[in-house]
Amino acid sequence: MQLNKVNEQIRAGDFGQVDAVLVSVRDKLLFEQYFHKYHSSKLHTLQSATKSINALLVGILLDQGYLPSVEEPITRFFPHTYFTDSLKTRIRVKDLLTMSSGIDWQEEGVVDRKTNDQLAMNDSKDYIGYFLSQPMKEPPGSRFYYNSGCSIALGGIVQRVSGQTVEAFANQYLFRPLSITHYKWQSTKKGQYHTGGGLFLSARDLLKIGQMVLNGGVWQGKRIVSQQWIDESVQAHFATNRANGWGTRFEYGYQWWRLTHQGKIEVIAARGWGDQRLFIIPQLEAVIVIYGSNFFNTPTLSIDHLLEHLLEAFAEYQH
Repeated sequence: MQLNKVNEQIRAGDFGQVDAVLVSVRDKLLFEQYFHKYHSSKLHTLQSATKSINALLVGILLDQGYLPSVEEPITRFFPHTYFTDSLKTRIRVKDLLTMSSGIDWQEEGVVDRKTNDQLAMNDSKDYIGYFLSQPMKEPPGSRFYYNSGCSIALGGIVQRVSGQTVEAFANQYLFRPLSITHYKWQSTKKGQYHTGGGLFLSARDLLKIGQMVLNGGVWQGKRIVSQQWIDESVQAHFATNRANGWGTRFEYGYQWWRLTHQGKIEVIAARGWGDQRLFIIPQLEAVIVIYGSNFFNTPTLSIDHLLEHLLEAFAEYQH
């Protein structure tokens, strides 16, 4: 069986250090394996896959009437002292969701903590203040440019309009309805939650979230997020300059990635540093969770190759 072969490759280290792989097809768990002393109930960092979970919270803000529209200017939510540049006053919630804020930001490919804005933001005492203090580079909505500060600001909006912490809001409207009781979400002493990469979940609980998204926002017959928000957030809004392992480039939605396998299988993805992945494949009615610890090593085969092998296993399963 193809899944057995994949299991052997993982244990042989072909994909570096993989901690967990879960595969669900048609809401049935087909494959669940843990490696390197990781186990089913253990929390694992999501890194930037946190961003996609936070986007669900923004959708719930809209569903619950806390937020009128993604067209709202962000000047409504933050001190006006940050908006002396007229360009910056034009940033909408939508521009944060699509990472097209226009704010000058250096993150990808920059390793120096002093010049990498994401690292400098993490080292600061005020994540949101750091992000909003950066100068504008171009008009908002012009193009995608990877910026974790956008995700942090979205978390700030969740807190400001709901009157709750990000964790409390997520617990009320997302985690508790999915029976997710064990999690951790990092925050600063000022109470700013790291909605760009600070969430820790078990693999099974992340799988639940993926299944809910696959089901159009419904979990076990209960509506969690509106179908409209799911459809809008996972569709491609921008092309990106990020190449995937299949020789094409990713597209970007509302904090969700999109890629296409062999020009025909559409994949929706939450992605985090170190090979944290949530793959949602509507055509195959499949959800995949991969947790890894490839933070500073380069595996022989990428996680995109692991996904490709799993897709081959699906074909075997369907027959």
